[in-house]
Parts: sequence; C-alpha cells; structure tokens
Amino acid sequence: MVEKRVEPSYYDVPFGISSSILTTGLNVVATTAAYYHGLSVKASAADCTITIYDNASTTSGNIVDLVFVDFSLNPATRVSLYNPIYAKNGIAIDVSELGTKGVCFYGPKG
Repeated sequence: MVEKRVEPSYYDVPFGISSSILTTGLNVVATTAAYYHGLSVKASAADCTITIYDNASTTSGNIVDLVFVDFSLNPATRVSLYNPIYAKNGIAIDVSELGTKGVCFYGPKG
C-alpha cells in the first residue's frame, strides 16, 4: 500500500520539531548542533534567496541548503526534508529580500 503524502499548511510545525521565525538578514536559529528539517518562506515583493549555513553565529561556513523564491511564479515556498540535514555547528540563515518572512524547522541533536 502506498501512502499519500499530504503537505502541511504554511507555518504548520511538525510534531517534536522546534521552529524559529525568519526575517530579512541574518537569523541565528540554533547555536549548537541541530538537525535542519526545512522551512517555509513568503517573499514580499521580489525574488528572494535564502541560504542556510552550518554555523552558530554568522553567514559563513558550509552551506546546508539554498532556497530561491521566484516571486512572479510562487511567492510562498516550503522545503520539507524527509531526511533532515545535520548541522554540527548550529544553524544560521541569511534572507536576502527586504520584507520576506518565514519559519525554519529544526530539531536538537539526537
């Protein structure tokens, strides 16, 4: 039997996972090791790039994920990972476009 996958609504938080609100610029989500589960973002008026780093305090280090929101096609985007990505140094997120808002889903190191 094949299970049908149902996408959660914008801003739904999966059970057992923490969330952090995102705004334009640097967003420090986790300051210690964590698992990145995905994000939901909504661009305000233009295309937006969201870069997720394996870092606890700055926009440098290994890139964990890169999300591009094309405002003309779909201003709201959701990335939901079946296999979360381990960020050993923490999670820092850079949001490029002014007015973009969203939420990051992450879980503590198991």
